[in-house]
Amino acid sequence: MTQNNLQTTTQASPLLSSKTIRAKQDTYNDARKYYFAGTYTKTEIAILTGVPRRTLHSWIRDGQWEQLRHNVNQVPALILENLITQLTGIQKQILGRDEAHRFPTHLEAETQKKLILAIRNIKDYPAATIRALAESMHPVSDIVFSSAISDADIQEEE
Repeated sequence: MTQNNLQTTTQASPLLSSKTIRAKQDTYNDARKYYFAGTYTKTEIAILTGVPRRTLHSWIRDGQWEQLRHNVNQVPALILENLITQLTGIQKQILGRDEAHRFPTHLEAETQKKLILAIRNIKDYPAATIRALAESMHPVSDIVFSSAISDADIQEEE
């Protein structure tokens, strides 16, 4: 039973009290939390939550928990790859200049520094949550993706 199925079931059964609905929702959320923790087997999750294994399998299948868990585990590697690509791009841009101008602008130096720090944070904390990764990316994204930085700003610094 997915979250949508849980809502549909509760809407179709007006006899269910709000307390019962909340209890079912809490059980579903607990099972999901245990599943994503990755430290419990499906049998253990079923025992901990008091739901039949078959119900748990339905929740995993219908809610696509396996795919979600896989994606969450892949995100740090993807972020790391993107950060390294950005850093490499800045380096190539600097090396592509005339020999007399092969040094980073203030903006490029700051961006490189923040990219390197973000890369270090991701490498040091491979089990970091998505929220922690997003927080470590915040300073970098402000610089790299800021619409306030224009080509004119870069030209001024050179």
